[in-house]
Amino acid sequence: MALVRAPEILALFAGDPFFERAQEINELIARRAYELFESRGCAHGHDREDWLTTLSEILGNVQLDITETETGLTIRADVPGFSEQDLEIQVVPRSVCITGKRQKVAEQKEGETVYSERRSNQIFRVLDLPSSSC
Repeated sequence: MALVRAPEILALFAGDPFFERAQEINELIARRAYELFESRGCAHGHDREDWLTTLSEILGNVQLDITETETGLTIRADVPGFSEQDLEIQVVPRSVCITGKRQKVAEQKEGETVYSERRSNQIFRVLDLPSSSC
């Protein structure tokens, strides 16, 4: 049995192919986290909570399976609620970026949602691809 390294989220820097999109999302999260801070009367001590709440509101978590064969890699990503038109996949040497954005759909339903993990309207995931050369 061989150990397989899990894909990592890359640290992006200016000049990286996905940097600008990551920066846009980071700014969106920062603005929303600040709104939560303000709504609490600017009470300090909840920075991490505000950031994580905002992160879960704005970005959906993309679960992945990566399969390697002799001829290439297959990546399967769970993106529930996103259509093919909502997604963009970019591949550059040694990394892949999966982004998606969907429009909010107004739903008519009875009752008030108390808790939902399906409200994220964007996804953004950049990962390092395994390399056979070290």
